[in-house]
Amino acid sequence: MLACNLAHMMQVVSEEDVLLMDMDTQFGALAQYLNMKPENGVIEALRVVDELDVTALNAYLLRHESGLRIMGATLHELCLPSQIPEDRIRMLLDILLKNCSQLVVDVPRVIDQSTASVLTQASQVVVVVQQDYINIQDAAHLLQLLQQEMGLMDSQIVVAVNRIQKSAQISVDDIQKALNAKHIVSIANDYKHVLESLNKGEPLYEITRRAAITRSIQSLQEKLIHGFPDQKKGFLARMFSTMTGE
Repeated sequence: MLACNLAHMMQVVSEEDVLLMDMDTQFGALAQYLNMKPENGVIEALRVVDELDVTALNAYLLRHESGLRIMGATLHELCLPSQIPEDRIRMLLDILLKNCSQLVVDVPRVIDQSTASVLTQASQVVVVVQQDYINIQDAAHLLQLLQQEMGLMDSQIVVAVNRIQKSAQISVDDIQKALNAKHIVSIANDYKHVLESLNKGEPLYEITRRAAITRSIQSLQEKLIHGFPDQKKGFLARMFSTMTGE
C-alpha cells in the first residue's frame, strides 16, 4: 500500500517519471492496487533481460492513467528466489533506472539473494514498522543486517511508523531511540480510506487528498525526492523497499 501510493504521488504531485516494480514473485499484487493486471511482468522480463531495449521494455510495463508505469508480478507459475540469478536482477534494475527518474521497488519481508540484490543498489530504503515490541525487535535485527551485512549507511534508511497511534505504549520517540534511526516518519492510521482504496483499486490521492494518511505519505515522498532536512537538496530516492506493512 505504501509503495504503491508513494510511487503514485511521486508521479502526480512531484511530477517525476516514476516506475514501480513488484519484487514479490510469489504473492505480488501491486498492480491490483491500481486495478490493473499484468500479462508480462518481472519474471518474464528477467528471462529476456539481456535482449531488452527501450522499445521491448514497454511490453513488460503497465501504464496507469496517471502516467505511473508498473512492472508487476504475474504469478502464473511458482518462482523461488533461488531460481533468479543476481546478475539478471542487477541488469534489469540498470535498464529500469535508465528509463525513469524514480524507481520504486517493493520487496517482500525476507532477506534472500533477490532482495539483497535490490537493497544493495538502493539509494534509500524505507523500513515499515508498527508500534509493538516484537515488530520493533524485528526491525532492529533488520537494520543491523542492512548496515553491517549490506553496507547501507544510517542516512540511507528511513523508518516509517505505520498506522500511528498516539495512545500506544510505544511512542515514535521510543522507536527512534530503540532503532537509533536517523530518519523516522509517521504514517497516519486510516483503515477506512485504505480499505476503500484497496477495494476500488484507486490510489489514496484520488480518493481523499486531504486525509491525514494521504498528507503523511505525500510528505514522505517529498522527503525521499528532495532529501530530509539534514541532507543535501537533490539527494534522490531511486529505490523504495518496504519490508512490512499492509
